[in-house]
Amino acid sequence: MLVGASYYDQGSSRAQLHLRQILEAPGVNAIVMPGNEFLLGKVKEAFDEQNNLKEQGTTDFLQTCLEKFVKFIKVVSSINEPQKDLSAEEDLEATGKIDTTIEGVDMSAEDWVEQASEK
Repeated sequence: MLVGASYYDQGSSRAQLHLRQILEAPGVNAIVMPGNEFLLGKVKEAFDEQNNLKEQGTTDFLQTCLEKFVKFIKVVSSINEPQKDLSAEEDLEATGKIDTTIEGVDMSAEDWVEQASEK
């Protein structure tokens, strides 16, 4: 999640745009949350004496952004978890028997279908 602050009105919109472009470039391998950024303009006026954000709307929006980011991280982390190797459990070579296996048929014989149909 990209977060930025600036002394002026636009916040850090241009810097965040450039940073997003860099992080999304091929070979960087960064995972950037799409469509969820926080830009704080006029940062010198945005905080009170206790260093808290003055505007409740700004605080609420930042809280929402952070909650969405935490959900995003959980989803991305689950995608990147190592996958279980199912090939070890599954008979991909068809060497074993299953419920519909017909006993006594030579699968290498040219007439194996006919042999199976007789059983």
